[in-house]
Amino acid sequence: RGLSAELTPTLGDRLPDFQKASSRIVRIRAGRAFMYSYIRTRKGTVHTAVIVPAGERSYAINTVSPGGADKAAREIARIILSFDV
Repeated sequence: RGLSAELTPTLGDRLPDFQKASSRIVRIRAGRAFMYSYIRTRKGTVHTAVIVPAGERSYAINTVSPGGADKAAREIARIILSFDV
């Protein structure tokens, strides 16, 4: 919740067409990860950031896809879910 609470106003200040879509903890192959998704309304893009903690390290997965690109969204979901360290 803390990271989401910080990200939302920061992105809103930096991106005039920012619209938060979701933030939650997800289970991927590597374990639990934080996922944050947002839309750029003028650009027509969907952005997803996933933070994967792994011991002393963390991994970040960032994706961008066109809005309405369902096939791309499914492929991105498969990539994120399959991530392992």
